[in-house]
Amino acid sequence: MLINLNKMTPQQSINNLSKLNPEELIDNVSKDVLNKIPSEFNMAKVKHNFGLDVTPSVIVLFQELERFNKLIKTINTTLTQLRNAIAGKINFPTRMESISTSLYNGELPKEWARLAPATKKNLANWMIHINKRKNQYTDWSGSNEPIVMWLSGLHVPESYIAAFFQISCKKNNWPLDNYSIYTTVSKFSKFAEIEERLCESCNVHGLFLEGARWDREQHCLKQSYSKVKFDELPVLCITTKKSLNIHLENTVKTPVYVTTDRENTMGEGMVLETDLKTTEHNSLWILQGLCLLLNID
Repeated sequence: MLINLNKMTPQQSINNLSKLNPEELIDNVSKDVLNKIPSEFNMAKVKHNFGLDVTPSVIVLFQELERFNKLIKTINTTLTQLRNAIAGKINFPTRMESISTSLYNGELPKEWARLAPATKKNLANWMIHINKRKNQYTDWSGSNEPIVMWLSGLHVPESYIAAFFQISCKKNNWPLDNYSIYTTVSKFSKFAEIEERLCESCNVHGLFLEGARWDREQHCLKQSYSKVKFDELPVLCITTKKSLNIHLENTVKTPVYVTTDRENTMGEGMVLETDLKTTEHNSLWILQGLCLLLNID
């Protein structure tokens, strides 16, 4: 638990944690989270930034921010109640028991997790992640859609991809039924290297290969190095093509999942399927359990 809190709390405070009783420790963690949690977005201001230019991707942004605001509000409300209960100002609500236990163990409370994208992160890493999400939303809400989208930073990434597909088809006056998503891996290992959109594509980053690595010279899948479980994929380009014109030779269908759990008991968790170049038979990658992940912790 001390390891999990190490990234959240100043070192001098960490040194004193062992001297605190459980209630004091939980109160300290609650206070720290309240200090570091991002603020809610002003939806009226964000909508004003876009005016009448409300495209499908902008609608996705609005939905993302509404979910984000609901999460932030819940965190602020529950932690304020918890701190008041610890201070004896109010009775200790039953629902706070699970939250206080999670905080004590450095875990993400289930009440918050239900309002957040699927994750396996501990509380400290999750706090880093949510602030990175805030940064991407902030850039986007200023009416500047990111040139390369960090897909893990979205609550419902598949909605963003669907919006791109709709925009692309509408722009070219294409019937949706005759076109499909087509993916290629770019030569750019770092998203910061891209200064403008790659053709008419949706560019995304933050995807990790499991069961293989990406050979940046041969531009195809290769077997993983020994003891290396994950390999970050270069920027992925998602485009729209006429279904009849998509010829997939020497590629393997690779699903993209949100976490290392892949799919939950409801069969949820897959974002999209990509087609990755390979010089090996597809059976090799099936045996290796090949997939792409948005989060590896």
